[in-house]
Amino acid sequence: YIVESVPPKIIKTIVGPYINTTCSILENGNDISSVGIPNDCKIIDGVTNITVNAVDPEPHPVNSVKCSWDYKVEGGDKIGQGQQNVVPPFTIHFPEESTHHLVITCWDALGNKITDYEIFEVDKTGPGIQKYYGGPYFEEDGIEWISSKTPIFVNASDEGPHKSGIKSVEYRTKLVNDGACRNVTLCQEQTGSSAWNSYNGSFTIKEQSCHLIEIRATDNVDKMTTRKQCAFV
Repeated sequence: YIVESVPPKIIKTIVGPYINTTCSILENGNDISSVGIPNDCKIIDGVTNITVNAVDPEPHPVNSVKCSWDYKVEGGDKIGQGQQNVVPPFTIHFPEESTHHLVITCWDALGNKITDYEIFEVDKTGPGIQKYYGGPYFEEDGIEWISSKTPIFVNASDEGPHKSGIKSVEYRTKLVNDGACRNVTLCQEQTGSSAWNSYNGSFTIKEQSCHLIEIRATDNVDKMTTRKQCAFV
């Protein structure tokens, strides 16, 4: 006879952008992170999937592993649903922008069982971008003028209910036709062609003419926002 009492091993692979962090655990709107529930978690993007496999380990695997999984959502309505008695590997995707408490239970043919618990926050909202000028600066009828000495400042903020944080802020400029500085629609149709520069406090534009100013912000799960504006120098 072979005695086999070792449960399967659950292996989760994150496919897509994510970061490791610590999340607050809420119950009826109250933070209960201090009551001993593990609150290490991952923040993932809306396109990120979780691939789950489960294997019966040596030395005497009986195999025939099956799993059931489901999750709870904090502070919102649950859209998706789990699965019962599924044969691994399988894929989990969260449609809600919320905090998810994922529970996976797997067992082998002898009923040796293991349960895995983890928290995932889904961040589907890109960064917000604010741009403003120092002096000298003049605006009339939506048309803006600055000088070659005017500092251009950028503020990027992480938006949405589940924030992964800002990873990078970049900018680039390009000489464009004067019409782009007089027409917002024409300005938005322009696209820069130079390499992006890392934003480090402020920048200026030295050449005189109409310039396209592009600003790009990326959060820690690779959601990106780009803002365009045109101004005369």
